[in-house]
Amino acid sequence: MKKATIALSILILISFMYGCATSLDELKPIMPAKDAYAGLDCKQLEQVCTEKTNEIRIFAARQEAKEAKDSTKMALNVLIFPVFWGVGDNENTLKLQEAMGCYQEASNKADTLKCDFKRLPMKEILGIREN
Repeated sequence: MKKATIALSILILISFMYGCATSLDELKPIMPAKDAYAGLDCKQLEQVCTEKTNEIRIFAARQEAKEAKDSTKMALNVLIFPVFWGVGDNENTLKLQEAMGCYQEASNKADTLKCDFKRLPMKEILGIREN
């Protein structure tokens, strides 16, 4: 009985650690190739940054919704073990990280060219508020 309790406790702990969608402030961008925006001028880079900002906001909203839904499922996993699986990161997470990387790379290229359009910090785009 003691071994079963320990095994169940470890399984629950692991599911909590790895089961929920990654929170926005823990995501890392997936960077495109360094030359992805090599031939673009400032106007084109501004368009890329605007498009990626919009994509990031859409994917971030989905990620937050998934994170909240996964938290509920994980709580139910503890009560009704193991009925609710299917939690964690998904294709949306990957698309969000790729969009973050593209925005960052286009923004870096714009800095190099000394483009004068406004570029927002990633935390602001994601809607992460400082405490």
